Amino acid sequence: MSIRSKIIAITGGSQGLGKAMARALCSEGARVAIIGRDAKKLLQVSRDITGDISTFPCDIGDPKAV
Repeated sequence: MSIRSKIIAITGGSQGLGKAMARALCSEGARVAIIGRDAKKLLQVSRDITGDISTFPCDIGDPKAV
């Protein structure tokens, strides 16, 4: 199954496994949304990755924020 043009949301996208997944999925042509608590880290990741990537600062542990 191709993921080209699919929209994929990744929580914890500002570091570690989330960042690695975002990079890999963007390289395959997916549209990636990274979600995390630290807006600065998310922005840096979006600058480091080539592809269609958007950032969404949010603490998913806080129901009001989600």
